[in-house]
Amino acid sequence: MIRHEEVERILAMGPSESPVLSFYLNTHLGRRSLDEQRIAAKSLFRERKLELEARHDHGEDWKRLALSGLERLEEIVLAVVDTPHAFRGVAAFSCPADGFEQVFRLPQPVKDALIVDHTPYVRPLTAILDEYHRICTLLIDRERAELYEVYMGEILHHAEVFDEVPGRVRIAGWYGLEERRIERHVEDHVRRHFRRVAEILFRLFRRLGFDWLVLGGHHEVIADFRPYLHPYLTSRLIGEFHAEPGETPVAVVLERTRAIEEATEREEEKKLVRELLDRAQSGGLGVVGLAPTLSAVVGGQVHTLVVEEGFSTEGVLCRRCGFLGVSESLCPVCGDSTTRVPDIVDEAVEATIHYGGRVEHVFAGSELSAFDHMGALLRFRLPEQAKQA
Repeated sequence: MIRHEEVERILAMGPSESPVLSFYLNTHLGRRSLDEQRIAAKSLFRERKLELEARHDHGEDWKRLALSGLERLEEIVLAVVDTPHAFRGVAAFSCPADGFEQVFRLPQPVKDALIVDHTPYVRPLTAILDEYHRICTLLIDRERAELYEVYMGEILHHAEVFDEVPGRVRIAGWYGLEERRIERHVEDHVRRHFRRVAEILFRLFRRLGFDWLVLGGHHEVIADFRPYLHPYLTSRLIGEFHAEPGETPVAVVLERTRAIEEATEREEEKKLVRELLDRAQSGGLGVVGLAPTLSAVVGGQVHTLVVEEGFSTEGVLCRRCGFLGVSESLCPVCGDSTTRVPDIVDEAVEATIHYGGRVEHVFAGSELSAFDHMGALLRFRLPEQAKQA
């Protein structure tokens, strides 16, 4: 399972004087056999080595370091691909000068790519990460509970709780007083079980920091347990499903959790796009469209960059000051010549992360399609933008 701190280290990598290698490969067995995956990987490395050999825009030390890094990364990637697997994509990053290497096995296919640059190529990774939230799924009944972590299509069992509860019995007595006493005794055991499970759940939340909570069990049991949840967890509860702790197969737990996650994610994306459009159209802290969004990214104004899945387009980059544009041949900021780049959206993603902003990918065909497929929620507006609004 991919750990949060591993991803954060990649996203936090700034520009480096040394080469940084970023590798992506589609490993979906429904689309490629293991042999085809291996051939595709080796082809990417062979092409990039030939390109590097012919380049003269960096010193020999940089080139030598990049080539040795490619050799090492190829060994790592082929070892991963050669292992029988169910993952559908691979992302690998390397900075040979620092001895840094990281491989991610992904639940979704990615487009093949091998980039040698000064920064990691993170957009395909962030696009996939944005689709997933770290979820805690709790299965509960009146005496048993199971806690699972679900992230990026994988499930991990964390804990099992069992508190023996006395059985319910019918006893003849003075006006049923003895039976009611036993009933209260049983309910007291159930309440203690619920409190204990809620405490364990909250400790797990403090350790993992999961985004969402899903409950599984009988409807009436979940309804009785819900008041025991800490308010922090109540606010993260996104759905419920019927289940039996100790009986429901793990694969079913994962399937039902993912279905609830996907439905919630789509609703969240719709709300985000609507908020963005409302802000932009009212002259508030929002912009839409390629050029205005790039301008906001460069100005460090972006709180959240919003991009439709699969959208990419050419643009220009000033390597001297970091300006991002659509077609300017000269940088309007420093006057240097700009460099044409095949995917200006990826440059915007990297710059947003560099300035401490967030990146959210929303489903293709959203309301954002009518506005160049991208926009941004802003931290602030520049004075001239405020006048124009």
